[in-house]
Amino acid sequence: MNRTAARLVLGASVAGPALCQLAVRYWGRRGTALVACVCTGLAARDLAMVADGVPSRLCRGPATLLYLELLAALAAAGLNWRAVLHGAEVARGLSGPDTGARGAAPDPFEVARRGAVAALFGLHTARFRIYLGPDQGRRQAPAS
Repeated sequence: MNRTAARLVLGASVAGPALCQLAVRYWGRRGTALVACVCTGLAARDLAMVADGVPSRLCRGPATLLYLELLAALAAAGLNWRAVLHGAEVARGLSGPDTGARGAAPDPFEVARRGAVAALFGLHTARFRIYLGPDQGRRQAPAS
């Protein structure tokens, strides 16, 4: 991957939670469905990597991050799909933009949904940053 594309992907990963929340806030149920699709896609990719045996080729840290990212992706996908099925009111947490400045807080489900999305993108960003390193997080071949 060339340097510019790598930086763009890394930046999008860092901005992921904020972009997801913007989509939910402005497009309601459709935005939540979009976020659910993104989380499901990341979960499917992580699951395919685990099934392909990628963790056995990685150092302990990156392999652990892959497993944690898979768990976070499954949680984020499940919580977002639940929000889609139960309507935009649940996905927005509150009707309209955040009213945290006015004293109201999102319900616990919404806090969990946002936390799962933030965890997913945080872990994804950490893993991608390791991948951009010289060894890509791979184990060293045993010396002969």
